[in-house]
Amino acid sequence: MSRTRKAEPGKPKRSRKKPPALTAFVEKAVAEIEQAEHEAKSKGRSARSDASRERRKPATRQNKKGLVLYVDAKVTQALRRLALDTGQSVQELGMTALNLLFKAHGLAEFPYVRRAGGRSEDG
Repeated sequence: MSRTRKAEPGKPKRSRKKPPALTAFVEKAVAEIEQAEHEAKSKGRSARSDASRERRKPATRQNKKGLVLYVDAKVTQALRRLALDTGQSVQELGMTALNLLFKAHGLAEFPYVRRAGGRSEDG
């Protein structure tokens, strides 16, 4: 059963077509994306990986690398509780722990300087 309505006499039939300006804009955008993907493929790279390389890191993360540890949820809770109790950030506690580990193995420690506003930054 079709739900199409017939136009009433004296009323024009509604069109569901996009306005020509919008259609042209969308077609142009799609063409640009396809062109970028084609160029990236011809260079052996994906367009998305090029875009992610262009992002800039925040100033506090310049020359830094992320370090991920998978621990039990209770370890995470304890670490956060310790951070609250000591007034330090989890970042500061992590650097303290790493420096204790380095010291125990006779390696050089890495200084960690507390910035104004309660945040910390490597020195």
